[in-house]
Amino acid sequence: MLGDEVKKKLLEEKDILEQAGQKSESKAKPVIEQVMKEKEKVEEKKETDYLTLLHDARGYPLSSYNKLLANLLLARLKEVDFPRDWGYQVSPTDIGVVMEIYSPIGKIYRAAFKPTGEAKYDLNAINTYGIRAENTIDRITHQGQKSPHGENSNETR
Repeated sequence: MLGDEVKKKLLEEKDILEQAGQKSESKAKPVIEQVMKEKEKVEEKKETDYLTLLHDARGYPLSSYNKLLANLLLARLKEVDFPRDWGYQVSPTDIGVVMEIYSPIGKIYRAAFKPTGEAKYDLNAINTYGIRAENTIDRITHQGQKSPHGENSNETR
């Protein structure tokens, strides 16, 4: 049985979805704008918290800093919609952070970065590697598939 708090949150989310999905754009627009503002606030707070963590960790040994970066990258990769049977692993090393993506056919895609020690650049690396993971998965899963615009064929637009 769901708790009262969970039920309340689900009903609120259902109400938001119904309002945002209605045919009247003028009624849906304020709801969508409010949801996006709240999402932006959450993302900004998360980024600020990560920057603070990284800034404070600069005084620690490099191995501890790299371990923190690996944990932040793992958190970022949890936001990626990995297809079924795909996997990933992130490992800190003495030099930096290594990300591995495992495809269902046994291929391993590996990328690594060496931290700069500057929080904003290292956080940017984490976000970039999350995007790289998404792009790698998209590229591999859509390889050989013809897109509606003919990018994978000899057709021209």
